[in-house]
Amino acid sequence: LRMAFFPYVHSSKPNKGMTAKREEIRQKVNDLLTSTGEREKLRDMIEEQLKKSGWNDKVKMHCKEFIKSKGVDNVSVDDVVMGVSAAARSTVPKEVKAATLERLKQFMAKNNIEI
Repeated sequence: LRMAFFPYVHSSKPNKGMTAKREEIRQKVNDLLTSTGEREKLRDMIEEQLKKSGWNDKVKMHCKEFIKSKGVDNVSVDDVVMGVSAAARSTVPKEVKAATLERLKQFMAKNNIEI
């Protein structure tokens, strides 16, 4: 479930509407995040902040409610992920999003990547 809620941190899939230049920048950032180890650090930071905010507990509760509503024998992990992902993403605290964006901006500036 962990990775299902962090699409922007781990995704290497291009966005359909992305221009060639933006796709090039996205790929460069993805490559640098991986090669420098910053991706793992960023993921750890996000997980820590989400845990401190109580977000994990809220998502866990939502998962339990989803499973209970469908019946434990009638639901797969994929069903749970699909059933709660949108709500989970929409409840990520603004502070976590802002801190993540700031860290990515700093990373890009440090590596001379301009948008």
